[in-house]
Amino acid sequence: MTINPSENHFFIDEACDEYLWNGTTYTTSGYFTQELLSSHGCDSTVTLNLTIHRSMETAWRHQSCHPYTWNGITYTATGDYTQSFTTVHGCDSIVTLHLTINDEIHTAWSHQACYNYTWNGSTYNTTGDYTQSFVSQQGCDSIVTLHLVINELLQTEWDYESCDEYIWNSTTYNTSGDYTQQFTSIQGCDSIATLHLTINPSVTTERTEESCDEYSWNGTTYNTSGDYTQQFYTPHGCDSTVILHLTINNVIHTDWSQQACESYTWNNVPYNATGDYTQNFVSQHGCDSIVTMHLTISDAIQTEMSQQVCEHYIWNGITYLATGDYTQSFTSVQGCDSVVTLHLTINDVLETEWSQQAYNNFTWNDVTYDVSGDYIQSFTSQQGCDSVVTLHLTIDNEVVNNEWSASACDSYEWNGITYDASGDYIQHFPSQHEGDSIVVLHLTLYQATVTEWSDHACDSYEWNGMTYNNSGDYTQQFTTQHGCDSTVTLHLTINNSTTTHINETACNKYEWHSTTYYESGVYNYIGQSMTGCDSIVVLNLSMETGLPVHIQGPTSLYTATNFVSGSYTYQIDSTNIDPAHVHWGISRDDWQIEPHRASCKVFCLTAGEATLRAWTEGEFCDIDTTLLLSGSFYDVDENDDSSLSIYPNPTKGHVTVNWHNIEEVTVIDMLGQRLATYSFGKAESCEIDLSAFSYGVYLLEIVSSAGKAHQPIVIGN
Repeated sequence: MTINPSENHFFIDEACDEYLWNGTTYTTSGYFTQELLSSHGCDSTVTLNLTIHRSMETAWRHQSCHPYTWNGITYTATGDYTQSFTTVHGCDSIVTLHLTINDEIHTAWSHQACYNYTWNGSTYNTTGDYTQSFVSQQGCDSIVTLHLVINELLQTEWDYESCDEYIWNSTTYNTSGDYTQQFTSIQGCDSIATLHLTINPSVTTERTEESCDEYSWNGTTYNTSGDYTQQFYTPHGCDSTVILHLTINNVIHTDWSQQACESYTWNNVPYNATGDYTQNFVSQHGCDSIVTMHLTISDAIQTEMSQQVCEHYIWNGITYLATGDYTQSFTSVQGCDSVVTLHLTINDVLETEWSQQAYNNFTWNDVTYDVSGDYIQSFTSQQGCDSVVTLHLTIDNEVVNNEWSASACDSYEWNGITYDASGDYIQHFPSQHEGDSIVVLHLTLYQATVTEWSDHACDSYEWNGMTYNNSGDYTQQFTTQHGCDSTVTLHLTINNSTTTHINETACNKYEWHSTTYYESGVYNYIGQSMTGCDSIVVLNLSMETGLPVHIQGPTSLYTATNFVSGSYTYQIDSTNIDPAHVHWGISRDDWQIEPHRASCKVFCLTAGEATLRAWTEGEFCDIDTTLLLSGSFYDVDENDDSSLSIYPNPTKGHVTVNWHNIEEVTVIDMLGQRLATYSFGKAESCEIDLSAFSYGVYLLEIVSSAGKAHQPIVIGN
């Protein structure tokens, strides 16, 4: 029997990043043990002393003024470049170069000066481009070009038109001419300004128009003759008052009457029947003229007449002996045919008889009879013929007398006899004893009445339950106290109420019929017309108040010391104002303004407060408003730390800032607004792109471990 001992083994190894041993991967250095079986089947313990070497990634920065060669490779542009190496342990080593190639720097900046300018010890007296060479912080060439403008005495001219007068820096001019004032330019040089002023007067013109029924003028309709005024603006923006003398010619309505036989032709139009016909014409004023013809068409006239005669009848030379219908033709007064038919009655001698009873005697046609008998008298009949009447008379000896009263309207009939006047009337009758009965009638006749009266009313009139809306003659029937007809005719005049409209525009308030109105609206006034009817006047009032106009713009003004004055633009906030009427003023003589009608540019030249004023002259409702402005300068600190540098300054866009551990840089404009902030951690040098900002003066607020600094920067072209 052989006893085999357990075995222990130890070995050392190293690898890059990781190590694989019997299926197990190790990524860290250390001692690792595995249990195995020896060739004899006994335990075998193996210990590994392992060292893991890491692959390396490193980076470094470099700046160069020219192409840069690294390990035989030349780089000509700024960028990140990578090369691979092997470490002493045989692992990968990747190195990244953050390379900055600084080319020769060309910068330019502009400057204006009065008379001359000194730059780094060199004095320049004329406008031009001047170049100086420097060495940048990176040790590269930096060529700076100065675009220099030498400002001599500044003489400017400008033209302006105004209405009636013009105020320029508190001086009022009311005639056209050339006017000069002296200023100090924003560059601090003398500035002589010449104003070529044209004063345009307000204009009043008149025009005359005629129209039919109504006339529209600039959206307003007029329907009565009169003088009307509207306000306009001249081409120069001045008031133009136009007075319209308007004549309104109404439509003409005329009537005429015409008679004709059978038909009538009027302006080539035939008419066959009686009626009212209308034709339209144009009057001498060019308006409608409506003519109505009242036409009467007379047909051939057919008339009839009756005639009674005795024995024969002569008509227009023709003798007729027998009763019958006879026709003759004539011409009417209208010139038309007139056919007349004669219904002729030929009456022979008339013989009649009648009986009468009387008391004592009887008088017949002035002949008194006192005995009974037959008596004959000859008369002429109502037809004019002989009439022989026989009276059979009976004389009685007894007389009876009676009286009675009656009343009637217009006439009264009694036993076949009609009476048409008041009075006492007698009739005889036979008494019951065959004597005479005399009856006396006391008759009172009342006449039917016809009366007329006139009245007038407004709009309508009520009479006995009837309402009348139009003027005219109206008749009503009544019964008098005696029961007779009473016809009453009313001559009525209807006067209509009138309603008129007026349009008015006022400023702040309007006085009308002792009442003051402060707001726009529709107001009514009820008065009386000349006819005593309601006269309603409707006032359409448009009230314009003093417009709540304000000056829009900043109230805090800033400018950088030793650089340029801050200019700010202001404008009034109303579109209802004619810009030509706007005036501007500033309360300080050491500030300047440039008025541009509805807007104004203000130049803040010194610190302090100033009042900006805007007002109008010539508006329907003039305005006057002010805005208090406060001007101050930025507290620009020129940091004494010589290690702080900003270049190039002026710049076209890109600027480099060098200082200790720069944390952030903020760009501030002349209004104090923070436009952008750039963070850099803690960099010794940083580059900022300012090309997105407009040309002008800005402040850079730099925060670093050394503190905070403010430095001006000029962005130019």
